[in-house]
Amino acid sequence: MHNFVHEMLHNSSAARRIEALWQEYEEGESKEAKFVKDLDRFEMACQASEYERNHGMQTLQPFFDSSLPLIRHPEVQGWGQALATERQHSQSKRDEASSS
Repeated sequence: MHNFVHEMLHNSSAARRIEALWQEYEEGESKEAKFVKDLDRFEMACQASEYERNHGMQTLQPFFDSSLPLIRHPEVQGWGQALATERQHSQSKRDEASSS
């Protein structure tokens, strides 16, 4: 972020604003920052699910363990629960197919 703000954007006022918003996000200072952090966590779990489903990965459980339980926003928690349910269903289907 430092290189982006100070070297690429030459410490302009817009660059400093971007840096301030990034810092707010990193520190979770506002409800918006907390929401965006939850979206990042959910998105990481979505990517892990996609890799499991579409790229033959057996399990990427550590990605789920380090993201979904940390989500605090109620709506995003619901999305996470739906993703976990969908993942469990997909794993059950793969297990059934491999045991046949």
